Amino acid sequence: MALTTKILTSTHTDNMKDRWIKKQQEKLKNLASGLLEEQAGGGDDENLPDEPWFDSPLTPGEVPEGYAKFSDVFGIKSDSGIEHHIRVYSDEDWPEDIRSFIPEPSSDYVFDALALEQAVLGVNYGENVSISGPPGCGKTSLIKEIAARIRQPYMRLNGKDGLEISSFVGQMVINEQRQTVWQDGLLPIAVKNGFLLAFDEWTKVPAGINMVLQSLLEDGGHLLLEDMPGKYHEKIIHRHDNFRMALCDNVKGLGDGIDKFAATNVQDTSTINRFGVNISMEYLSDLDESMLLRRKYPKLSGKLASHMVAVATKIRVGYAQGNLSLTMSPRNLLKWAKWALILRNKERAFSMAYYQSLSDDSEKLAVDQIYTAVFGGIHESASREPVAWDVPF
Repeated sequence: MALTTKILTSTHTDNMKDRWIKKQQEKLKNLASGLLEEQAGGGDDENLPDEPWFDSPLTPGEVPEGYAKFSDVFGIKSDSGIEHHIRVYSDEDWPEDIRSFIPEPSSDYVFDALALEQAVLGVNYGENVSISGPPGCGKTSLIKEIAARIRQPYMRLNGKDGLEISSFVGQMVINEQRQTVWQDGLLPIAVKNGFLLAFDEWTKVPAGINMVLQSLLEDGGHLLLEDMPGKYHEKIIHRHDNFRMALCDNVKGLGDGIDKFAATNVQDTSTINRFGVNISMEYLSDLDESMLLRRKYPKLSGKLASHMVAVATKIRVGYAQGNLSLTMSPRNLLKWAKWALILRNKERAFSMAYYQSLSDDSEKLAVDQIYTAVFGGIHESASREPVAWDVPF
């Protein structure tokens, strides 16, 4: 009887799902039909005056005090070509004990112009930023570099499965005087002091814990420390005017559709809906990635750098197609370049930086073929004899 009831319940659920899908398909069909009719008949646009979409081109004008031109701050033009005025700080704008959190800019950093502009606009105009992209494409480093250029304190939180709310927002501790007192977690510290916060791999955290972010992500939001003793109003932390949050992950919060990232949790859509800027990052172009290698390691020849990037690009294609279980990120590339210069052997360096992390023999064979296709010859990663350089430094 119980089995029959379970089967009937499952069948009823499936029928409800099928009816819902058909209903949504019918809605989309009607919407598309209405749009086509509107296009064919001109719709209400016939009664509108002929005018441009925007009344005038954007002209930023004079740079206000405390701001600077986008190109002056980041050293490149914005992707849109607009010379945005960006809020910048001096170290003296922050309390002395907070200044140590301001990172220093990296001289060899290569920006993705589109992702940079989108993230900067979010920071500049007080919006929450969500950045998704493949491993090592520079999601959190982009936020850190922005903080360095505008001189804002920066903090990085790392999400993990099993994270407890106490380590996130704070907990009761015993101090040196043997008194039980409340100690803020990293999130309240960032919220109170106006940090630019990068929450990395936030989907590793269960959705229920991330719900603590709901009110914080709203315009003029606040953080509620529910476990802190005291009256309700004492538990509320209003966000500092300069506080900004960027959530970074390999996925967008709706699960891992390609089964590549362990411990990924599906997040509440009401949380995802609170992002004012959504960015999909990719790896840099081959030219920019070669430039990244040369900036970090000036002694690396241009020819070798471009060949290394070509290998990485082909590996990434194999990873995206499901033929390889491990991609080759810029981190791997930089390590490859580092060991190549130390060992004077590009094959041994490749083996150390990437190849030996592969556990499947068929995948190693596929990577061997990629390496051979780019460099020629046979990949002899296990060879004890040094391989002669075919390009000079």
